[in-house]
Amino acid sequence: MASKKKSITRTPTPRQQIGRRGEELAARFLIQRGYEVVERNWRCGRWEADIIVQKKGEVRIVEVKTRRSMQVGFPEESVTGVKFDRLWNLALIYAERKGISDDALHVDVITIDVNTKGRATLRYLVDVG
Repeated sequence: MASKKKSITRTPTPRQQIGRRGEELAARFLIQRGYEVVERNWRCGRWEADIIVQKKGEVRIVEVKTRRSMQVGFPEESVTGVKFDRLWNLALIYAERKGISDDALHVDVITIDVNTKGRATLRYLVDVG
């Protein structure tokens, strides 16, 4: 007799919820600036690109960092050299798989601070690294 696997629905943690909210705000921000979102949460092995957008021949890999508190520092401080190297390598893999020129690639960071009242402040850091 075959056993049936039970489907487990997990409730997102508060950290996951704030991250998803940040990614949604970032995607809307980019769309308002004329970018087309071509991928969300694109994975390659253990690596992930939060948002991939394109406009006028440019492809941007966008890392989104959202924080509710400055206790651990500003969100952009978590994008270290190691993290940037991973993002750039991920961008190169994406470009190779999609037939995109390396010259068209950019890596950006969007940081979002959410205050205690739920109000968000967004910063767009272009061509980081």
